[in-house]
Amino acid sequence: MSGSQYTWDKFTPIAFVATAPTVILVNAASKYQTLQDLFDDAKANPGKVVQGGGPYGGTSSIVGRVLQDSIGAELPYTPFKGGGEAVTALLGNHIQFLAENPSETLQYVTAGQMRILASTQKIVSQPDVKTFAELGVTVDVPDSFLIVVAPPGISDDAKAYYVDLLKKTTETDDWKKYKDEAALVDNWIAGDDLNAFFTKAAALYLAMDEKMGLLKK
Repeated sequence: MSGSQYTWDKFTPIAFVATAPTVILVNAASKYQTLQDLFDDAKANPGKVVQGGGPYGGTSSIVGRVLQDSIGAELPYTPFKGGGEAVTALLGNHIQFLAENPSETLQYVTAGQMRILASTQKIVSQPDVKTFAELGVTVDVPDSFLIVVAPPGISDDAKAYYVDLLKKTTETDDWKKYKDEAALVDNWIAGDDLNAFFTKAAALYLAMDEKMGLLKK
């Protein structure tokens, strides 16, 4: 997490093609019917509302820390080797909630095994799910990004070719079908705007990593 020789500016950013929203999920049998129910229980029973997810430092754990800071209550985090193990833990009622992207969990929602309490963005296949903003939760919960980069030093012509290719790809019916099935949200950024996005996002993530004790001094 620290001292890596590879940062975003060691590559050639091509295009930001989509965002994978972050959803808060509970077991379908959970007593939490709303996001506020979960928050209220976390405040009333410190340390008892446990989140699970992938390794500490990934997006899931950052989401948990953002929510914890926003509500002023402890939300302990249990790391697993990957999201699949965390899903199994939630299905077995060993943890209280997950913060994941929909593509990994929608099958359990449609099967009636999990329930989504909130999402960072609207999901086409789950129109009844409220966004954080609609629920009055104003915290900046991070999403997952689908971004294409190329090796450093490629020519301007090569970069322009791949930007154009990806732009055309995102306009096809096949892409639109895949996007909806995977619960992705269009978020096209290219050129100088993508460099600006990386600069801002890197600063935000570094600040959060430092707050979470992930960076060595």
